[in-house]
Amino acid sequence: MSHSKFALILALLSAIAYFVVIASSSVLLPMALIVIFILSLLSALRFSSSREKRFKPIYQYLFIGIGTLSTFAISYGLLSTLNSTFVWSFIISKVAIFIALPFIYQLVYKSILCIQYLVFRPEPVQHPLLDVNNLPSCSVLIATRNEPFDVCKLTFDSANALVYPEDKKEIIIVDNSDLEHPDLQKWRDYVEAHSQSKSLTSYKFIHRNGTVGFKPKNLDIGMEHVSKDYVLLLDADSTLKEDTLLKAMPEFIKDPNLGFASLLIKGTNASCNFFAKIGCISQNMLRYSMSLIGQAGFVIFQGHNSIWSMKALQKAGPWLEEFRGEPMIVEDVAAAVRCYFKGSYGKTVWVESGEWVPTSLKECQSMWMRWTYGNMQITHKYISQVCRSRWVSIKEKLDILNQMFSISTVLTPFIALLSIFFPSQSVIWLSMLGLSLVPSLLYTVGYGIRNKPKDTPLFAWIWQLYLGFFVMNAFITWVSMKAVYNYLVGKSQGWKPTGKTAEEKESWRSVLSNYKDIVLYCAFALAAFVTTFSLNLASDSMSVVSLISQLGALSFIVSLAFVLPVFGQQRMVEVEDIHEMGVEYKAAELNPWEHEGVFEGNREIRLINARL
Repeated sequence: MSHSKFALILALLSAIAYFVVIASSSVLLPMALIVIFILSLLSALRFSSSREKRFKPIYQYLFIGIGTLSTFAISYGLLSTLNSTFVWSFIISKVAIFIALPFIYQLVYKSILCIQYLVFRPEPVQHPLLDVNNLPSCSVLIATRNEPFDVCKLTFDSANALVYPEDKKEIIIVDNSDLEHPDLQKWRDYVEAHSQSKSLTSYKFIHRNGTVGFKPKNLDIGMEHVSKDYVLLLDADSTLKEDTLLKAMPEFIKDPNLGFASLLIKGTNASCNFFAKIGCISQNMLRYSMSLIGQAGFVIFQGHNSIWSMKALQKAGPWLEEFRGEPMIVEDVAAAVRCYFKGSYGKTVWVESGEWVPTSLKECQSMWMRWTYGNMQITHKYISQVCRSRWVSIKEKLDILNQMFSISTVLTPFIALLSIFFPSQSVIWLSMLGLSLVPSLLYTVGYGIRNKPKDTPLFAWIWQLYLGFFVMNAFITWVSMKAVYNYLVGKSQGWKPTGKTAEEKESWRSVLSNYKDIVLYCAFALAAFVTTFSLNLASDSMSVVSLISQLGALSFIVSLAFVLPVFGQQRMVEVEDIHEMGVEYKAAELNPWEHEGVFEGNREIRLINARL
């Protein structure tokens, strides 16, 4: 019997024993069984992996150890507070604690990650000596559908301006726009005009009809035309700094087993409207967190702005895969997981790149419902393989499981209501509520200190941070809950690209009608709070702990209630200069080829970027 199977059996036996002694009033015995259960599961993950040298072991075990010890401490505190005289209430509480163990661990895990964000400073990517003759070739693949021409042109020009040997670069567009789309022909003509230039760079425009297979199908079609060793994947709103390939490609030279390199993604369309401005704060932190996890753990391919090895992609299989008879709609995460299964891995490269964030509640809802639904697909299909894979280290497995079970936040609306109606009398339970708020608070402090604009007053900046990390997160939680429901009842999610064109202003009546579920929930929860608070105050049964418990739950409800008044009528508007919404870079970085000592070679290289 293998060590991993033995550890799993031990975990199962400890779980059974826990429920056998569940009626015991002792704290030590159930706690000992919880300790054995958690350590056995961690051991099973460790023994099933043979890849522990990708990162420094001390960092991995410190991260895991602190999370485990904190989970033990919280579990002990919860068990020690059980003093109910009602047997069934006593038993149900112990069952709830055992079921909540993974979510407790996840809360601690996220808090540690937030602390890491406060102290981490990425080192700039530098490769002072490069031999131009040894640089590998790289294709740029852009998948589009019904996109505005100006947006597509922005991305194409950014890719075309990459400073790199022309004969080692090609740009491929795979488009499945509707034939009646007004900008389709203009987009095709623009790309094909470049193919007639004297540039050594190759340009291809491929169009297919229909939406079967969504974006993954476009990517698979594009892969058939890729002729280079590596491929840079971009979305229609992606922008890059000109030295991106010069900084990222040497990473593949250093390690041929590197499957993909993910760039740091930042929102660049904050000038669109106020919603996009706040969306950039929220999503920039999300992207940074994903990159930070990849610094010494599992690297999540985020769908675009990443460079892939063609060898790794061929091993991982096609982008388009199905689950329960429908396409996997987060092909990016699925591809990254399969890449690790095949012995390759990903790496975070701290080179900034740009993307557009949603500009309205409607677009944000569409994106997050797609992401959450796809995350459910990934969890359902791959969780067993992740736990058993010998190619994935224990830290990477925990990173993937954390990503999979991030959907646990969808319980927040229900927990908030329970806390209103049944406020906790326990300081330990109250600390659990506080722990759930720690990540947002730490991100608010860290992001606020690092990124405060000089021309923004302090109060206005605090308000924007609150909107980004509490109000926006409350809306995302609500939307994710709806996506989980769709998945559980078998309702197909489909695929709708995030809109990038100006939208008409919507009336308040229409806004309230579209989000009546939020209105009804917040109205009911606020009424429940006022009623229970008044009754407790009248009966003189209100304690400080229970009041704080209710107020903690109310923080989510109030944040969700702010969504419609603040963002309800926000819409994408016309932008005078679309180039303002590309990633910015300093003048000194415009032409790194001119820097003395950057390259060593036998010939002088002059790059002429074809621009029409």
